[in-house]
Amino acid sequence: MTSKQEWLRREIDAWERESLITEQVASTLRGRYPQEGGSRRAAMIGLAALGALLAGGGIILLLAHNWADLPRGLRVAFALTPLISAQLLALFGALAERSGAGWREGVGVFWTLSIGAAIAVVSQIYHISGSFDAFMLTWLILALPVIYLMRSSLVAVLFTIGALAWACPLYDTWPRVLGYWPLTLAVVPMLIQRSRRNVFTPGLALLRWTLTLSLFIGIGITMERLLPGLWIVVYAALCSVLFLTDLYFLRNAPSLWHRPMRIAGFVGCIVLSLILTYRWGWEDIGWRHWHHGYSAIEQIIDIAIALMLMGVAVVFGVLTRKQWRVADLFPACFFLLAIVAYALASYFDHRQFVQLLYNAFVFVFGVVLLASGARDQSLGRVNIGMLLLATVIVLRFFDADLSIVLRAVVFIVLGAAFLSVNTVFSQKFRRAL
Repeated sequence: MTSKQEWLRREIDAWERESLITEQVASTLRGRYPQEGGSRRAAMIGLAALGALLAGGGIILLLAHNWADLPRGLRVAFALTPLISAQLLALFGALAERSGAGWREGVGVFWTLSIGAAIAVVSQIYHISGSFDAFMLTWLILALPVIYLMRSSLVAVLFTIGALAWACPLYDTWPRVLGYWPLTLAVVPMLIQRSRRNVFTPGLALLRWTLTLSLFIGIGITMERLLPGLWIVVYAALCSVLFLTDLYFLRNAPSLWHRPMRIAGFVGCIVLSLILTYRWGWEDIGWRHWHHGYSAIEQIIDIAIALMLMGVAVVFGVLTRKQWRVADLFPACFFLLAIVAYALASYFDHRQFVQLLYNAFVFVFGVVLLASGARDQSLGRVNIGMLLLATVIVLRFFDADLSIVLRAVVFIVLGAAFLSVNTVFSQKFRRAL
């Protein structure tokens, strides 16, 4: 970082402390003037984590060589040594005021892995029986404080993955699987706290990616699916929530790597729309196919998830409505389309109509992206728009009973259209520069 950038960031911190600017303005300014060397810091953090993994692996290999010949007390001591060492390193870092990201992430990862190793090895030594989910839950509970003590994004990433790994085998064990939500949400306060300081760091970007992808799986494994087809509304609302949340909090991000919620919401809208252009997604859905014989709380869990997501989408939609561009309108209001389509298909049995509705949605979305990309001189957006148009056309050609020759001709025409559009717009944009 240059001296001018260092001075500016110190001034922003001072302005925020003195209440001259709000936290949101300070975060916006830090995002506009990000620290340089982000890739270098990411490499340092990665090397620190790799070093912790290699050191732990080396210790395990040395012990495993003569493990059976060691007395039980010595084996217990060896099992606890990495854990105690990690805690001593963390204490040393706190006393020596070592707050560098590489140090915190490396010690945090080493500490977290040593917790799991200690639990597993001690259980093996004393022949303590137990299940995988009991082991994972114990590990997660003991590792949670490490996230906040070390302020470690990588530990939070490992914790989020661990919570998902614990919950997946319990997908049909209700209500235990609902424990996924408090475990996953336990890392959110750290994410918010770290984001107030500098929201656009490599570690926080990785954590946002992990949380975003975990949510798509987590909602699927925690839904009871008593109301067939409600998953359509739930996932549509999730896509809109992710897109709008990014628009509210991360609109000044320096790159798309820092905006996983925008990418996931955008891509999720497209993928779900393409899936819903097929008839099978609309068969046997709605109240007429409700699964009876379950407790009251089980019967409302899916509806509660859907209502919560729709409520959050409405709130962030209102907060960000003045920032919408034309292309943002489609993912932002995607959940409303799903509600209307679900009602038409389940109550009025208009399955063919909703299929056409989603075909039209993808087609119009592609046209809008193509037009806005041409207006803003964004070749990437032009290509995405063309890809959407080509995808919906190709899918419908595969549905139709057409000859191989005609399908080949369609592919050739689409390929030529892609090349022509790219050539024309590339020349046009170069002339405009």
